[in-house]
Amino acid sequence: TIQTISGDLYHSQQPTLVDVDNDGDLDIYVPQNSTVTEPNKLWINQTSSGFGPSTMSFTDGSLPSDSYSDSISASFADLDGDGNVDMYMPT
Repeated sequence: TIQTISGDLYHSQQPTLVDVDNDGDLDIYVPQNSTVTEPNKLWINQTSSGFGPSTMSFTDGSLPSDSYSDSISASFADLDGDGNVDMYMPT
């Protein structure tokens, strides 16, 4: 199935397919490589209704989830073994 993802993706970089909410469906995370006010994007796969924008945030405690840090890529894994997906993003 093909679905159009809405939103400003002008400065988008390497999208990552990852199950961020542990429901068995792949979600889409898209870093933004921009020095302007372009936050990174996350769309949650809602199965029957397709992808929708997320309210989830990924932070390190000091870096806002909508940081404009010239992101290029992100890697996801359960780094601390707590069952939740963690994100590593070089900046």
